[in-house]
Amino acid sequence: MKKLIKILLLLQFILLSNIEYANCQNSKNEFISDDVIKITITYEDLDIETPIRINCENFHSYFNNSFRTKTIQDYKIIKKLSGYINEAIIDKNTAFKVDVRYKMKVLYRDGKIKEICGNESVIEIDGEVHLINHNFSNYLKILLKQKV
Repeated sequence: MKKLIKILLLLQFILLSNIEYANCQNSKNEFISDDVIKITITYEDLDIETPIRINCENFHSYFNNSFRTKTIQDYKIIKKLSGYINEAIIDKNTAFKVDVRYKMKVLYRDGKIKEICGNESVIEIDGEVHLINHNFSNYLKILLKQKV
């Protein structure tokens, strides 16, 4: 009887975990396509602590122009960043906006611009919060430190 209860509890856990994962799961995303020609990243120290949450709209005014800017036009780097961004998973369970430490302006061949705001763990695309891969954060930190 105890084994049956353990098995039922385990099954319940697995089912609830799958439901939770399904709530965050997205099909193959195309936030950024192959038509990107330039990504401009405006950023502050990704590890900085602030007394209030910084959103996309007040990012520039909060940091009083102390932020830095990096422009990326190298196809390989754009492709890698695009891959990480397209792997982001919509977080339907969050009720908060992203505490922004960087803004990406993505320029397409046709002149269209997409803005992505983020920090070390999440990004905001078109008003929706997305969970990002830890490898994306690490790559971004390395990229922002080197000269491109």
